[in-house]
Amino acid sequence: MIWFVLTGGIGIDTSNGTDWFLAVVAALQFLPLALYEVYWRIKVSSSSRARFVFAAFLWIAAIATAAGVGLATLGMWFPVLG
Repeated sequence: MIWFVLTGGIGIDTSNGTDWFLAVVAALQFLPLALYEVYWRIKVSSSSRARFVFAAFLWIAAIATAAGVGLATLGMWFPVLG
């Protein structure tokens, strides 16, 4: 949703639900599994710098997710309920 709000839907064909961006999203569905693997490797590592960098990345990802949920709520639900 944040992509659609920021770019106006570049790479998304809204008439039939296909285009390059949706193909990228389909490939990136494995990203959580990769991040889980990185988490476990960093957890057993003794590097505090790696832990800090990964924690900062997780905070940024959480903020982006919250922004996307908020924008989706404002853009899709408030007009219907209002």
